[in-house]
Amino acid sequence: MPEEFLYVFSYDTSIEVSISASSEAFGFMSMYQSDANAKYSETYVPADIDVKVNQEAFHFDEVGIRVKGNTSRSSFFYDGQFVNLPHLKVSLKATFDGEEYGETELLPFRHDWSNDADGRKVRKKRNLYGLEKFDLKAVARNNDGSSAGGCTLRELYAYDSFREFGVDAPYANLSTVTLRCGDSTISHKYEFIETYDKQFLTRRYGKTEGAGDLYKCVYNGMGKADLSRSGAIDKTTGERIANGKIGVENKLRYYSPVYQLKTNDNEEDSDFSSMANFIHDIHACAYGNGNQQLLESALDVDEFLRMSAVSYLLGNFDDQRYNYNNYYLYFRPSDGKAMVLPYDWDWCLGLDAGYRMDAKKPLDEWTLDGGTNSNLYQATLVRTSSPAYSLDGYRSAFLQDIAEMKDVVLNGQRYGDFAAKIGMENSMETSSVLEYMRAKRSVCS
Repeated sequence: MPEEFLYVFSYDTSIEVSISASSEAFGFMSMYQSDANAKYSETYVPADIDVKVNQEAFHFDEVGIRVKGNTSRSSFFYDGQFVNLPHLKVSLKATFDGEEYGETELLPFRHDWSNDADGRKVRKKRNLYGLEKFDLKAVARNNDGSSAGGCTLRELYAYDSFREFGVDAPYANLSTVTLRCGDSTISHKYEFIETYDKQFLTRRYGKTEGAGDLYKCVYNGMGKADLSRSGAIDKTTGERIANGKIGVENKLRYYSPVYQLKTNDNEEDSDFSSMANFIHDIHACAYGNGNQQLLESALDVDEFLRMSAVSYLLGNFDDQRYNYNNYYLYFRPSDGKAMVLPYDWDWCLGLDAGYRMDAKKPLDEWTLDGGTNSNLYQATLVRTSSPAYSLDGYRSAFLQDIAEMKDVVLNGQRYGDFAAKIGMENSMETSSVLEYMRAKRSVCS
């Protein structure tokens, strides 16, 4: 991992971000991006940004910003004033010249590069400590009215826990973010988070091994990310269904697939075979037509079991297991195997909206909606399906991972030391996190 990258995500590093944009830009975001399904919900508008990392200052003109999130979105700017805190995605390489900027509502933000080709090339190469994009998530959030205290440290602690056990999760840090528009300003604590993109892969796997297909897997209006064949692949041929659950997201055409290709994603030339084949193979393994060799040729099983063990201990109801949601699949070029990577972990460690994740047992067969686990879990850990091979070895390895991890992940002293390291030892969520840890330890012992 590059030293400069680790520097910005060291908890000793202070990060201050100031974002300045016109009332037209903030007004557009507030109006058109308060709904995650809206046509322009993922369109960037221009803003100037200043970032101070410890004592080093950076300025970028005309970066791209947009609202991010799903149910967390709302109107945040009204009559020239900030009335709420949006989660944001920042792109330092936005050029504002895509087809969407020909739309009437976006014409004010269109950039004509016809006389400045070199300037466009420079724009496409801008980065901050190797980051071309980053996410900003306001804290505390997800306060459901209980004593759980919302999410200030939970997600950072979760990502640290995944990495502790060899699961590639994003790096994150706390920052102070100030939004400015004329005389109106609003400041708050935000998470500063590494994004899943080509750079994420290259930093971890190198140029060649990081050149594979990366898919964001979400539960949306088209369905669940449960790896079922329905709506994704033809049940006879195994081929991808056009404009179905596998594809490249295009909000302008109101197309939001469940499995969204994020690299090698030229809409006309994209090869979706890695995802289509994976769904086909996992279905075969889950329902008795595929053998253990097929499973282990399609999936990095050891990585998946580690990822699932950490997930279980952290207790996120909105994850790949319990809500068929919020994960990435990466297909390694060297062997074609899929890796399952965690995403959006701000619902965990006792912040569970009443679902009592602290009471879930390791081999629980049921999901939040009362259904069975996804095909991936059917093929590896649970027995509501009828695979053609024994799951005993996988189950044993999973339980062993949990036994080895629990004293680290569910360690109240470790969490307290972590909070102190960030200067948040008095966070209001601490007591609920410790209560969750005690309860979860007793269930998985």
